[in-house]
Amino acid sequence: MYLCLVLMKRNFILKLLILMPFFAFSKADFLLPVVNDNGKWGYIDSTGVQILPYQYDLAYAFTEERGLVALTVNGEYLYSFIDVKGNLYGNWKYIEAQPYSNGFAVVRFFVDALNLSWGYVDINGMILSPPLNCSYAKSFSSGFAAINKLSGWAFINKNFTEVVRAKYADVGSYGEGLCAVALGKDSLQRWGYINSSGQQITQMIYFNASKFSNHRAAASTEIEEKNARKTIKRRVYGYIGGNGDFIIPAIYDGASDFSEGLALVKSHASEYFIDVSGVTAIRLDSGCHASSFHAGFAVVNAPGGRAYFIDTKGNIAYDYNFLTLTDFVNGFSFFTKRNGTQGYLDSNGNIIWKNI
Repeated sequence: MYLCLVLMKRNFILKLLILMPFFAFSKADFLLPVVNDNGKWGYIDSTGVQILPYQYDLAYAFTEERGLVALTVNGEYLYSFIDVKGNLYGNWKYIEAQPYSNGFAVVRFFVDALNLSWGYVDINGMILSPPLNCSYAKSFSSGFAAINKLSGWAFINKNFTEVVRAKYADVGSYGEGLCAVALGKDSLQRWGYINSSGQQITQMIYFNASKFSNHRAAASTEIEEKNARKTIKRRVYGYIGGNGDFIIPAIYDGASDFSEGLALVKSHASEYFIDVSGVTAIRLDSGCHASSFHAGFAVVNAPGGRAYFIDTKGNIAYDYNFLTLTDFVNGFSFFTKRNGTQGYLDSNGNIIWKNI
């Protein structure tokens, strides 16, 4: 999660040309979504062969051997899940759904003709949890899921038992046994950290807080600076350890989570990566913006509409005149080029499928 950094959102609703009508069974446990000129979605395998035909109104990349798909009924999406052979799990009964995480998918469905509920389904699409008395439910992360009740955010475990009582105004996700939580609203809101039992581990003193990774979490505090004749307060970011103390000083205008030993920080309109000691590891050129590292690479978006990958040493990789790139997921990145070409790139730099 970026704190005070503009994330480069990428469009996955992509106009793709229809492939040759060859459909086979895949031996892989995941497939990649593609869409044709008519807005219908299908799936290809990791070699670019079309496995499932264009038959869905929406489709997401596979996670945990299941793909999330939707059909439009009376102008609304109804969701279900499929495996790599196209077998259906859920029978189009979910009005909201999220991809699988930690063995479960969170869904929203009608419990009767009038009432809706959130719940969690297993890999076979079976609703396991009792109806949850909440207004929103999040996916599982590190064995816990957050649910929003009238009294605030709470956490449940995989037995769907509430293990952290509902009282928080906002919550993050668990990482390394700790989770960022917030109390209060607006200018009075402050963040701190709890453990998996709900015990408060740090003071509730941060203006924003992120997920622990590499034994560090980005958090913001406030400093005073003199500007001409005025003293102004400015929020800055640093990295804390498990006891809540800053182990990398709060000197940045923005900061991301650590990923693969590196974190992206922003200072005076420049972005660069630091290591877990706070030492600058990779500097980006002026005007460039980057994502976090995934599978050994980060996406860099440069001025003029150019996108490329860098490795953990800062070397440019797979610079094929891309207009946009996504982070590698399951070893694949989706790309677009200025000439309208769209497709998938594997982590070895091979284009495994493209529409033109």
